[in-house]
Amino acid sequence: MNWLFVFLGGGAGSVVRYALARGLSTAASSPFAAAGATLLANALASGLLAWWLWKGGAQQPLHAALAIGFCGGLSTFSTWSAELAHWIKSGNWPLALGYALLSLALGLLPFFAWSAAKGL
Repeated sequence: MNWLFVFLGGGAGSVVRYALARGLSTAASSPFAAAGATLLANALASGLLAWWLWKGGAQQPLHAALAIGFCGGLSTFSTWSAELAHWIKSGNWPLALGYALLSLALGLLPFFAWSAAKGL
């Protein structure tokens, strides 16, 4: 049964990620809009997962749907890697390094924040 919850959560997360990408690319006609959507989606997924783990999210069906499915569908390492590789190949090292460091910081920040809030 958990497979179904992962499937449903993953589909919902993927749709939200697609909506973010479409919304940002429509709102900003910048070549960086796609990277902004990836950064936002990954930061949101990390924040949501950190919050869920901090709350002790142990209920198996809900954990499967939210932590594994939704957060997995919302975040995207493959798109992030492709964007980063593009900037490296084009020689835009400052942008590539900044994007990599900002992505890492935004991904880790929620986990450290929730740990600090719990006194860990």
